[in-house]
Amino acid sequence: MSAAPSALQSASQASQKPEDLDDMPDHWKVPKSNGTMLSRIQILAFHALCLVSITRPSLSVHCWVSKRSDEEWERHRKMVCDKLNASNVAAGLVLTTSAVYLTTQPPTMELSLLPYTTLASYIFSILSFVQAMGSMLSGVAIIAVYESCDREWTLDVLTSTRFRLCCTLIILACPSLSLVISILCLMAALMIAGLSSGVWFIQLIAYLEVACWIWVPIVFLWCAIPMDFWKELGGRRPAHQKLLEAGGVVTSS
Repeated sequence: MSAAPSALQSASQASQKPEDLDDMPDHWKVPKSNGTMLSRIQILAFHALCLVSITRPSLSVHCWVSKRSDEEWERHRKMVCDKLNASNVAAGLVLTTSAVYLTTQPPTMELSLLPYTTLASYIFSILSFVQAMGSMLSGVAIIAVYESCDREWTLDVLTSTRFRLCCTLIILACPSLSLVISILCLMAALMIAGLSSGVWFIQLIAYLEVACWIWVPIVFLWCAIPMDFWKELGGRRPAHQKLLEAGGVVTSS
């Protein structure tokens, strides 16, 4: 009988749970940290790539099990295609909005509170339009290819090496990345137009919008990535890993 804290017990059970990961290839796993800054950057980049491409901080059980079972593979493929379909809908809205700013003139100068035809705003609107179109096209192409992929070909070809795996994840992340860039460019165009309007309450609204949204991605990343990762990034191993490496076994009475 052991008096180890319940937190360590649950962590140990979580680490023992994925027996399905025993045969997972090393190139599917998160890179190991050797204490150097380069290894920490590689770990952070891999987590970010997984988060953007498959909405999970690592490949772990979900993606690996999907390559071993036809039922799980169909579930995984449906999740990816649904995510890309939602991304395509959002990209279509951004594409339409940026096209409106590119093809219409603002009201007369007496009524114009948002001069979005200035050079800087127009450039960002063009960038938003191009990125939104790229997001839609890449999303449609990935859906067409992914729906026709079978489980064995995906495992043996697309993800057979670390390089191919990362390239596949980058391709899956392209629609989301392009959509984010498109939205940021459109927001930048509107913010520049608001700041150059010369109207104090429009400028105040622009600053308030920036203050309201700038913290969201930072908090999302902090909440989406497990705490163990931040501990490893800081050079500390999680407590349950130390226990397992020391050969400790946590049991309950």
